[in-house]
Amino acid sequence: MPLLPAVLYELGGAIPLNLHSRLLLIETIGTFTDHTPKDLAGWHVCLDVIEALLDGNVPVNRKPAWEEQYRKYSVLVEQYLNS
Repeated sequence: MPLLPAVLYELGGAIPLNLHSRLLLIETIGTFTDHTPKDLAGWHVCLDVIEALLDGNVPVNRKPAWEEQYRKYSVLVEQYLNS
């Protein structure tokens, strides 16, 4: 079975698992569409929001963060498709 492209998001990083929680999300991409970078940016910002809430912060306006991540993921997806 061929491997599908995937994006790995990790919240908690190198923190020892016995001290804190760790959230791992793997987004498997079956088909790339024009919406793929939007989905990836959305997941990225959602996890940033979770991290902020766990740190006791309240995110206000997520749209600028999403727009920045969307630009980055658009470039990465384009590079992947052209490789």
